[in-house]
Formats: sequence, structure tokens, C-alpha cells
Amino acid sequence: RIGNPEELKVKLPYSGVNDKASFGVPQNLYIIGTMNSADRSIALIDTALRRRFTFIEYSADYSLLSNNVEGINIQELLKAINSRIEILLDKDHKIGHAYLINIKSKNQLCDAFRNKIVPLLEEYFYGDYEKIQLVFGDNPEFNKNKESRVITNNQSSDQRQLFGKEIDGFEEKIIYQVNDKISFQKYEDIQADFFTSIYTKSPKAE
Repeated sequence: RIGNPEELKVKLPYSGVNDKASFGVPQNLYIIGTMNSADRSIALIDTALRRRFTFIEYSADYSLLSNNVEGINIQELLKAINSRIEILLDKDHKIGHAYLINIKSKNQLCDAFRNKIVPLLEEYFYGDYEKIQLVFGDNPEFNKNKESRVITNNQSSDQRQLFGKEIDGFEEKIIYQVNDKISFQKYEDIQADFFTSIYTKSPKAE
């Protein structure tokens, strides 16, 4: 920094041949950057940066979220989702509060799921919808009705109807999809239980 014993000034590459001005970091300038720790494609850069800068981990602050949006506790909703993500992946993939911080209505929450949460999980799990079901508690063990599931599933259509015959070596396939009410923005048809069941529903007894 300029004015300190270790002051350092350099001539910038684009300053021009005749420009004698040099660049230094002034006393009142602080450089603060953010990095998404879930992005492992920059691991080598991350290691280099950690040797040169101070890093402060900043996890989701649930207290910044509403605990009552039309009967839905956004705090508990995100906690439940993140606790499952941490087990299925790791703590670095947990979803931050920024995704839901400005939610004031059920319709806004639906939009956040449709445009942010579900696409993010599709990226995390590379389209493995069985794992995405686990994050939302939509797996059969929770015994939710189909209307309350974010990710629904059906057995594939009859092979003979699709191909005109049975295909050797192909087992019955489960077809997963995002609930139509979310996909087609039929938000008025979505009840609070669609979201509250993510953090309140218990697995059925065996």
C-alpha cells in the first residue's frame, strides 16, 4: 500500500509508451472478493489464493429468512434441504440464504423453486432426480401424496405401446419430472403443504 514501508508501484501494461504514471494500492482501498466453494473446477486457483489472502467462511444465515410466508417457515424449509444436501454431497454445496431472502409470498417461493432451487439441484446431482427427491423428502418412505411432491415419478409407459414390442434387456424404467404445477407456473393450485411437508413430514413406519 502506498505510504507503507512495503510500498510498491508498477507500470500497467496498457498505460502507453509515453505515460510515466505508475499504479499502486492506496491506503483506503480494501479488496473483498467472494468465491463459491462448491465450484471444484477452480481447485488449483483456490489453493493459490488461500496462500495469499484471508478467507472467511460465510454459511447460510437462516435468521434472515421469514418464518411465516402464508404458513410456510422458510427458515426450517432451507435447513431441511441443506441438512440433506450435506449428507448427499458435502457442506460446501449447501444453499445460501440469498436464494430465498426476499420471499414475501407463496408465489414468489414457487418462482424461486422453479427458476433457482430445482435447476441448482439438477446441476449438483447431474440430473439424478432420485437424489433430488431425497433432498425434498419426495421419496416413497415419506409417503407424500403426489400433489405435494416437488419431484414426481411414474413407471414408464408400456413398451409395447411405445415400440410395438417388448425390448429385450430393458427393465421397467422410472420417469421423473418436476411437478407440473411448478413447471407450468400453476402456483395458485399449490397449497402450503407442498413446502411444509419438506420439513415436517416424517418417514412412514416400516
